[in-house]
Amino acid sequence: MYYLEGATSADARQLVDTLVKATLLTTDKPHVLELRRDGAGYAVSMSLEDGAWDNPKVVDAFKVVAGIVSRGFDGKPVHYRLCDENWNVKRTVP
Repeated sequence: MYYLEGATSADARQLVDTLVKATLLTTDKPHVLELRRDGAGYAVSMSLEDGAWDNPKVVDAFKVVAGIVSRGFDGKPVHYRLCDENWNVKRTVP
């Protein structure tokens, strides 16, 4: 977990705790995510397999995840940045 641009270690812990509680993440293997403050909310970036950001089912799933994470952050807006292997943002959800 990398926390950048205004996010804190407490924010990063809250993100992990929220994802684990929702059974969207396990701590038995490493995951690479970036967390940033984004205005009044947060942006979570993650690298996906090439083209996954164009799959409507993947996009819909990340809309649901963004809502779950938002509730974990007391309703603050959260969006996901779906990135390629070089961390170039390919799509932002929602």
